[in-house]
Amino acid sequence: MYRAEELPVILMHQGGWDEIAVFLGPVLIIALLVVVARRQAPPPEEEDGE
Repeated sequence: MYRAEELPVILMHQGGWDEIAVFLGPVLIIALLVVVARRQAPPPEEEDGE
């Protein structure tokens, strides 16, 4: 088990993956919300030029 003094050192700079997760997490959530919103939106009505 880790001591309380060691925990902040373990959580910092894990080879770059943590920084990538901090960036990609919100991006993926927003992309998922956009996909869900587009599925729920009705298709645009096509207008005839005639």
